[in-house]
Amino acid sequence: MNSNFFYIFCYFFIISTFECFAQTGKWEVVADMYIKGSGDSYWACQMIDIVSPNGKDIMVVGNVNFNSPHILQSSDSGKSYNYTLKTPPSVYESQANAISYPDTSLAIFVCDSGYYYRTTDNGKNWNKHQFENKEKSYLIEFWDNKNGIVFQNNQIILRTTDGGETWIDFPKVPVINMIQASHLILFDKYSAYFIEADTKIDSIFYFHKTTDFGTTWETYPGTEYPPGGSFHFVNENLGFNYGGISRGQFKGNRKFIRKTTDGGRSWKFVFDHEVSPHDRVVSLHFADSLHGIATTLAYVYQTTDGGETWEWDPSFTTAEFYERISTVIMLDQNSAAALAMNTWRNIYRYSRFGVSDINDFEFNSENQFSIYPNSATEDITIQTSKGFKTSEVYGIKIFNTLGELVMSVETRHAVSLPRIDISQLPRGVFYLRIGSQTQMFVKM
Repeated sequence: MNSNFFYIFCYFFIISTFECFAQTGKWEVVADMYIKGSGDSYWACQMIDIVSPNGKDIMVVGNVNFNSPHILQSSDSGKSYNYTLKTPPSVYESQANAISYPDTSLAIFVCDSGYYYRTTDNGKNWNKHQFENKEKSYLIEFWDNKNGIVFQNNQIILRTTDGGETWIDFPKVPVINMIQASHLILFDKYSAYFIEADTKIDSIFYFHKTTDFGTTWETYPGTEYPPGGSFHFVNENLGFNYGGISRGQFKGNRKFIRKTTDGGRSWKFVFDHEVSPHDRVVSLHFADSLHGIATTLAYVYQTTDGGETWEWDPSFTTAEFYERISTVIMLDQNSAAALAMNTWRNIYRYSRFGVSDINDFEFNSENQFSIYPNSATEDITIQTSKGFKTSEVYGIKIFNTLGELVMSVETRHAVSLPRIDISQLPRGVFYLRIGSQTQMFVKM
């Protein structure tokens, strides 16, 4: 009886320990945008944005010497980067302002003076173009690789239906107070939010929503005081408003993230961590409706319940890296990529498990094998489904929660894979991986 109680206690202790661990990981610098000038000097660089259409392919756009666009690109989920575009920093080009990367067949970033760069071969070749009106463009988003819109100065909105080869005037959007749009969020082929914020007149956001590609618009007020900040929408209904205020400005309230589940019609505060009086959330992104990451000027936080609660991630501190994160994107539930805010111009990669080998694990109900018993003390058996081909040889790998490979077995599929002796493993949570599929089990 006492022995059973001990094992039950250990099981729940291990699970709770794993849940705490799940909010930590490893941050590392994987690239930078250092461009050498004359002598020992380097050009100043302004990092603009980091985007990914699929979690594997990533583009980073920055302005070297503040006016010469450069593109760094990764095709391995941010493990390494290479330049795919360099414009001479000694020659004035036109600074990049925003980028859209809907899939690997199209990426466009827009600049001052009506210039924009376009690639249709995933960054291998970039072509420079200019809008006929030569107006500065400051927002661009694509629904897919054909349909997109651009916001320009003087309330000009352009639309393309052929991937940016030609542009036409977009149907007029009702503007309440603002000269410029503050945010542009696209969903499916026809739906979009255009958000404007006026902090001087009535201190609220206005949402302009279209579900017919801009033919008609619905306008309604969004968040009330305090105004400011940025938006990230996971889908048409679930969204977040963050940053723009400090604790001191908001009369001691420490909550910097607001959540909506009805497309911006109503909001609630969901972030209430004790932070510096002058700290604020500067970036936020979600991999899906549950898993998200947020960065303040000094800290990183993560959520696994759709933003209802946020846990501090101690694996990144400004004291360790001497810089702050300006933009972060989640590549999947367990990894992220980020840009540095300070002059170091670094690009970071985050892995929840600390190593890349475990980073591609797929945890879902469609895994074609199961483990029993779970938990176990001596051995485990792997039962496979019909999806496994009987002629294939499978490499079975077992990892601990640090991402370290602790056991490897090679076997040929029959009715079920053989029993695996785990008696030599220490007590804890482990991950058994076959191909790209993974199941968790507990060694008691």
